[in-house]
Amino acid sequence: MFVSLPPISSVTKLTPFVTRILGHNPGPHTLQGTNSYVVGASSLSRVLIDTTSKGRGLQNYLDSLKTELELCTTATPLSAVLLTHWHPDHTEGVGAVLDLVHEIARRNTGITKPIPVYKFPGGPNLKKLNFYQGDICDLEADQCIPVPVSDSNAVHIRVIPCPGHSVDHVCFALERNGSPVCLFTGDTILGHGSTTVQDLPAYMNSLCVLRALVERTMGQSEEPLLLLPSHGVESNDALGKVDEYIVNRQSRINKTMEFLQSQPLDRWFNESDVMQYVYPEVPESLKLDAMLNLRHSLFWIASGRGQNDQPFSLCAVASVGHTRREVTAECYSTLLASAERRILVSQSPPVASDWYDVLCAKWDWKRSST
Repeated sequence: MFVSLPPISSVTKLTPFVTRILGHNPGPHTLQGTNSYVVGASSLSRVLIDTTSKGRGLQNYLDSLKTELELCTTATPLSAVLLTHWHPDHTEGVGAVLDLVHEIARRNTGITKPIPVYKFPGGPNLKKLNFYQGDICDLEADQCIPVPVSDSNAVHIRVIPCPGHSVDHVCFALERNGSPVCLFTGDTILGHGSTTVQDLPAYMNSLCVLRALVERTMGQSEEPLLLLPSHGVESNDALGKVDEYIVNRQSRINKTMEFLQSQPLDRWFNESDVMQYVYPEVPESLKLDAMLNLRHSLFWIASGRGQNDQPFSLCAVASVGHTRREVTAECYSTLLASAERRILVSQSPPVASDWYDVLCAKWDWKRSST
């Protein structure tokens, strides 16, 4: 699927203060690769948003980043590293990046100094995962990180908590003279397609938060707000892109509701039938992702958020071997958290585990009147 996406250059200067560095780690979920962004005036210490993953593409990423950071010849080229969330395709490259920065700093100034790495609280410990062995500084909601520039305009990066894709996910707004000019959306909004979600209610709320920010910005400035995702190309239509994501999720939820309302009460149905109705176009390589999203929609509706005229309850049962196991929304969230940590750390599913068997099992659902 990702091979048909438009190419992204290794280094792209997007605005006078923002340069994109491609992570060289393409894949079905990373698309062309992870985008990291160097923010600030090139002659001064800049801020880096996200890195890339370990692997064959890491050195290519470091080579591209080095070329960009060497534009700073009189100071330490980075003042801070900001992480949108804990996933390895954003955090595994931090250690190598800091080594590179210290190398350039020694050449520029003869000394090195600690460079803070920031992340919002939540998610697993990066040291225990062997993603990054250094210290992490906690980000706070609405915190502003200064961005040195070569003129008198005040520029900073504002922290916007946006959980849903992961528990610790944040977006960043680059603000100049108090008005956002760029919105770094991490994995909440991608340049192409849709993203994976761990917590659908939190994710939908995060999309609403971003939409409100975009609307406020449109009322303050005539300049378009540039939307910069961690995967895929940028967008000059920030409001259209946010609305695209809201409409896409809501349309899937509505289709799921349509299917449910067509089913008799107190009769079991297989979720593969719902999948065919809601996601008829999904390729085989992404069917598990679509299935996980479908279950989010079903639990969303079961919680009463579906705004159905005739309230009903939903029961889910997973068939694992010869046993049938009831799965609640809380249990599903726990299973997803376990799956996310194990699969992302090893980059492949384990041979056997209870939670993985349940997630991959065939589920049956039943709706009953309340």
